[in-house]
Amino acid sequence: MEIVRPGMLTNDRNLSSYKILKDLSKGMKVGKISRANVAEFLIGEAEEPRMLNQFVTLTN
Repeated sequence: MEIVRPGMLTNDRNLSSYKILKDLSKGMKVGKISRANVAEFLIGEAEEPRMLNQFVTLTN
């Protein structure tokens, strides 16, 4: 199982880099991320899982 929490979704193009945060703390601010970047992460995890049993946050 894996829980993925993206930041605010945008329709921007896929950016070459984005952050994968493993620790989310109270009051932490998470930025925006493109839907394309979220899709890229999800496809990568489906093909080769690296974050199993984790709660990850995606942000640019």
